[in-house]
Amino acid sequence: MIKKGLRDARISIILLLLLNTSILFPQTYNFRNFDLNDGLPGRFVYTVNQDNAGFIWVGTGQAIARYDGFDFETVPFSDSVSTAFPVSSLTASDGTIYYGMSDGSIYRAVNGNLLKVNGSDAFRINDLVETDDGSVLAVSQSRGVLVIDPGSGNVSGKIGSSADDLLYSACSVSEKRLLIGTQHGVHLADFSEGSLKNIPGSDRLPLMKVQSMVRQPGTNRFFIGCEIDGLFMAMVEGDSVELSRIDELPEINIARIQSLLFDAAGNLWVATFGNGAFKMEIDPVDSELVSIERFSTSGGLPGNDLKSLFQDLEGNIWMGLYGNGLSLLGSDAYSFYKPGAGDQDNNIIYLEEMDGKLIAGTRRGYYLFDPEVRKSVSYTELERKTGGTAITTYHPQQDGSLLIGTGGKGILRLNESGGVTPFFSSNDNLQNYINDIASDSLNTWIATMGGVVMLDNKTGDYS
Repeated sequence: MIKKGLRDARISIILLLLLNTSILFPQTYNFRNFDLNDGLPGRFVYTVNQDNAGFIWVGTGQAIARYDGFDFETVPFSDSVSTAFPVSSLTASDGTIYYGMSDGSIYRAVNGNLLKVNGSDAFRINDLVETDDGSVLAVSQSRGVLVIDPGSGNVSGKIGSSADDLLYSACSVSEKRLLIGTQHGVHLADFSEGSLKNIPGSDRLPLMKVQSMVRQPGTNRFFIGCEIDGLFMAMVEGDSVELSRIDELPEINIARIQSLLFDAAGNLWVATFGNGAFKMEIDPVDSELVSIERFSTSGGLPGNDLKSLFQDLEGNIWMGLYGNGLSLLGSDAYSFYKPGAGDQDNNIIYLEEMDGKLIAGTRRGYYLFDPEVRKSVSYTELERKTGGTAITTYHPQQDGSLLIGTGGKGILRLNESGGVTPFFSSNDNLQNYINDIASDSLNTWIATMGGVVMLDNKTGDYS
């Protein structure tokens, strides 16, 4: 039986970035944005997919285009010039891309062409789902669910709906069971006898316009995004569905959720209309929310109204925007962090790992950055200890001390207690302008404006 009450034990959120008082890095992201000037055939992007050849397929309000990494090529429909646009899509397990159109027609991408799926009598295809046995189901808004035969590429059957309202989304639970999202909620349905039937004894869960549903990989947990009510989680056990609202996230729950995605790392992505996108790290065992990131115009996204999300084979996240084209977000390796408020504080001249942390050195001091939590844990100001001389490079040593190259005063040594002592200076002023430092167990090599100096680590002699 479906339980209407919310769980007492709600999902807890550990927002370390808000609770920790150490220095935080305000973050922007390396978005690559595409619009009409880049050849994108429309500003309103509803779907993004990728075929087996690696091409990215983009469904817009004007046309469907294929992107090869350089150019967008509009792909014509096989039958005639269509005025419809894609509102849903699916990349099936065999690599075939299916499109559900605003006029109820269905197309599939085959060898770079768009072929019509014959037999659809629907008004609008709001979702496409692949079941555990490989069947492709097209969820129509008002005429039930259509079954597509992957072999022939045509509609092979129809699953009537007993629901008294419009169908907007679906998610496969097992071979013959679906979670169905409607205008007024979600229900667990069986279609083994050719029609969608509510599981005996179950009632529809009272939500508002269920836009998107996604299953957490390897679990029986389903996440549900609503147009008005926000984000929910459903636990499905046999005929029982336990629903709980993730109401600790006001920015998500006041936004209009449009799409949900689990990426390859198990993170849940939420596309909203009005509040940008969110990336949520969720514990796969107990479903607790570990961390959350927001992507919006303040971080480089060209707009906050999103319709779709997709992760390609290289791990990049594609975001389809409503009115602002298409955005590509690289992996975390392409994120940008600004440690300080001014240009001087953000001029990173040195980056090196030390004891599991990164030294992010500037000309006036250095940050110690923790890559696990993506934030700075400390800042060491050195301008007073160098007498105002600009720092040119850094070099950590095995004993825990840090060598500091300067632009005129040679090299200083910062020990673990914070004291600074001279390490190298020369009578040749050009050799006091340090460009780089390297060392091994025997020698330290110093690149200077006056050439390379080799320093004996034991005697301190140099040549």
